[in-house]
Amino acid sequence: SAKKTRISGTLPSKITAPLRLLILEEVGLSGSVPEELCKGEKLEELVLRRANRVSGTLPTECLSHDTITKIDLKRTKVGGTIPSLDKAVPKLKTLDLSNSDVSGTLPASVDMFSGLEYLAVDRTKLYGIVPESLGDIRGLKNGTCTLQNAYDSVFISIVSKTCCYSNFWCPLPSNAPYCTETSSGEAIVCSVMSPPPPPPSAPSFASDTAVVVLLICAIAIPAAAWLLYTLCKRVAITSTVVVPKMTELDSAAVEHIPEGEARPTHYN
Repeated sequence: SAKKTRISGTLPSKITAPLRLLILEEVGLSGSVPEELCKGEKLEELVLRRANRVSGTLPTECLSHDTITKIDLKRTKVGGTIPSLDKAVPKLKTLDLSNSDVSGTLPASVDMFSGLEYLAVDRTKLYGIVPESLGDIRGLKNGTCTLQNAYDSVFISIVSKTCCYSNFWCPLPSNAPYCTETSSGEAIVCSVMSPPPPPPSAPSFASDTAVVVLLICAIAIPAAAWLLYTLCKRVAITSTVVVPKMTELDSAAVEHIPEGEARPTHYN
């Protein structure tokens, strides 16, 4: 355990000794949360609050650990997602992920954290639908559940006529007012769900056929024209009659042929 000290360095990549508490609050340590941290059977508290150089991914096993009572990663760079749970985690009382890089959505199985008394996921990268099952966590009450991305602000009050806004989509569940309202009873402004992108249009057989026909015509018509031109040229050459010139002897012989006799037709 260390709080507000000048301790620095890097978190070890592996922690083999079983831990009951890991509390490193407002320290200068960097590195990632060890994956083996929550594989032991004794861990009860994981607190890296304001250790803003700690990054990596939150091991999902920490959120489903049988003995864990507190997870506090406020103001760290730890990312990852909140996994869907298939069993109850009744001993987890505090889950503070505010101002971290945790992303994704709140799973519908969030009510498996049945023992929660404090939930803070404000100023994270979480978005999407807030499940109705959040209202089934009876330990949460006014002031112990925060979903908004901003606290009281004069600018926000003037622009939106309210104190807070959220990345979670409208409508927020009506059965969990302690999560959708502030401690002073003011409603949190939810985000309008972005419409999904339109599906890619299916290829049209008719349009594809037309394109193919045009391509064939663009290639075939010039080829056919060239072939026809070549064929006509050859026919014109072969059909031309070449008349040979008569020699002087033939000309003289023609002049002495008596009238009525056949004329010679031999040419050189």
